[in-house]
Amino acid sequence: MAEVNNNNNNNNIEEESSINLKELLFVMLNNWHYFIICIVVSILIFFTISKFSTPQYEAKATILIKNNENALSQLSLLDNSFGGGNKSNFQNEIGQIQSYTMTKRAVKSLDLYVNYYQKSNFQKIEIYKDSPFLVELDMFKLQTVEHPIKVEILSKDKYILSYDSKENARQYDYGQDMLLEDKINFKGKNKTLAFGEWYESDGMKFRLLMRDEVNSSSDYTNIDYYFVINDLDLITKDFHSTQIDLINKESTIINIAFKYPNQKKAVDYINMLCKIYIDITFEEKNYMNTSTIKFVDAQISNIADSLANAEIKREEFQVKNNSIDLGGDAKFLFDKANELETKRAEEYAKTQYYDYLAKYISSADMDDGVVAPAVMGIEDHLLNNLVKELATRLTLKKSMSITTTPKNVQYQKINSEINSLKSQIEENIRSLKRVSTLASNETTRQLNIFNTELNKLPSTQRNLINIERQFKFNDEIYTFLYQKRAEAEIARNSALPDHKIVDEARVALKVYPKTALNLMIAILLGLLAPALYIFIRFQMNNLIESKADIEKISKAPIIGYIPRIPENESKLVVFAKPKSQITESFRSIRTNIKYIVGKGKNQVILVSSAMPSDGKSFISMNLASVISLSGHKTIIIGYDLRKPKLHHFFNLKNNAGLSTYLIGKDSLDEVIQHTEFNNLDIIASGPIPPNPSELIDSDENAELIKELRKRYDAIIFDTPPISLITDA
Repeated sequence: MAEVNNNNNNNNIEEESSINLKELLFVMLNNWHYFIICIVVSILIFFTISKFSTPQYEAKATILIKNNENALSQLSLLDNSFGGGNKSNFQNEIGQIQSYTMTKRAVKSLDLYVNYYQKSNFQKIEIYKDSPFLVELDMFKLQTVEHPIKVEILSKDKYILSYDSKENARQYDYGQDMLLEDKINFKGKNKTLAFGEWYESDGMKFRLLMRDEVNSSSDYTNIDYYFVINDLDLITKDFHSTQIDLINKESTIINIAFKYPNQKKAVDYINMLCKIYIDITFEEKNYMNTSTIKFVDAQISNIADSLANAEIKREEFQVKNNSIDLGGDAKFLFDKANELETKRAEEYAKTQYYDYLAKYISSADMDDGVVAPAVMGIEDHLLNNLVKELATRLTLKKSMSITTTPKNVQYQKINSEINSLKSQIEENIRSLKRVSTLASNETTRQLNIFNTELNKLPSTQRNLINIERQFKFNDEIYTFLYQKRAEAEIARNSALPDHKIVDEARVALKVYPKTALNLMIAILLGLLAPALYIFIRFQMNNLIESKADIEKISKAPIIGYIPRIPENESKLVVFAKPKSQITESFRSIRTNIKYIVGKGKNQVILVSSAMPSDGKSFISMNLASVISLSGHKTIIIGYDLRKPKLHHFFNLKNNAGLSTYLIGKDSLDEVIQHTEFNNLDIIASGPIPPNPSELIDSDENAELIKELRKRYDAIIFDTPPISLITDA
């Protein structure tokens, strides 16, 4: 049985819930105009925001990052010791692309020293390459930055330059690439200038040039142009916001995306950034070849003068001595001299390299690449490996310095390994120099023997051999160096970049504001806002507006409905309009009361409500009137002793009434007043007493009701509101 009751309760709850939802739906449908208004307002707000919002365009490019055997492979070994592996390699490359240094190089490469704008409909629009003029800065002069300078084009030859006064203006030194701490103040200017004419004032020096591609038929007058000289640090920060993502986890192809208000500039920047990244990594790959060429060029420059002098002496000797025949002994000494000079040249080149390498590893920065020993003909396996390892780690350090701090664990490990390699190279150099010294000493010993034999020859032959020895020595070194330079040049020119651009940025797509999405959101908000408002108002509504509202808060049966009447109509509607709908409503209530009370019983009815002006008196007098029309003797009593008004509706006096009866001043017959309608009497409230509650609670009131039951078939009490006073 309990289970059945629970099911019934659940059904009632579900039914009530469905009724509530249905009621809520009807409320929303009845307030449809709110939805229309809110949707229109939301769409207007959307279009306003879209109109005045700064658009954002996204440019994308794709780069293939290859795993090479140099930097990435070496870094992989290092990262694996920390558990990073190839993921860390990849992050280093991404970090390098996103670095501030790389961004600034791209900004400089694009010559983004000046921004160009055009005013249109209270908005500033960056026109970038669409500006009819270019601003050429004097890069050797300080420039006032971040201050708008207006340009009014008068013709293709002249324009008006103007700008406002400014205090504490900042200046940028493009030569030193730095923003100055000192600030300047200047007054506004307005000056007519010719295109191509230099302007210098207030910490600025520049000139405007009309673009070559400007169409002579185009009219650029009456258009508000202005430009701003950029603080490179600020403009770099604006561009320092690239987003990089892998296409998928299995590949090393990345997407580089950049958002910016100007469509063309976004495309140019992302393409320039990719180009610079490819160029830098290619430069790093050719680091050793480039360093070798620089080193060899320096050595060639040193030996060139000696070779030229030796060649001049040789030519002068040949001019003076047309033909000299070297005999057998002289020929032998000549060949031996060539052999020894070749050895001496080789040892000299090695010694020069050892000195260079020792100086290189003792320097603090070691920015220039190191030359490999094998390039200089040094075949020592250990030294070649050590120098190669040093070059690799220096490249890694340079790459990591862009993306990490000196406190980074991997960065510190690379520094430690570099220091260890430098120590090993220093020890190896000392050992090799000892070997080279021994070889040089042996060559010197043999040359001393050669010189003793040479002194026995005639002076002409001896001079020829000495000149040839000197020439041979310098020529051997010169030829050797040129050969090594050619090899390094071939290696550099035949190298290919480790990474390549798969797809350049072509068109920057608009990503903000998203018109379709924002319009949908605007419509959704236009629907949601009034729906939420109506829902909250519906949930918080404590007004009684329907039968269901009464049934929710009370178990008392409902005996009828009374519609509202216009304010200007008679309140005694039962007598004024006996055939009206409202009169029929009172007849229905009369019938229901009779059904509830039963036949043959006196009807004692109290009419009250929670608040004033709810219609208590209106209900009381019309209910009494409709009962009297059925032939029942009826009396209505005005129990609102604080605010008497019932007598007004019947045009009766209020000098005697309930209050005078309860205090014993008047008898019952004296306070009962007969109305103009049959079977309907009234006891007015009477004069306002000082103690209404005590009078109503008195025994006289109980006696009054008892006596009236004997005289009348129906007694109607018109009472005050129950929520404000206790009389009711």
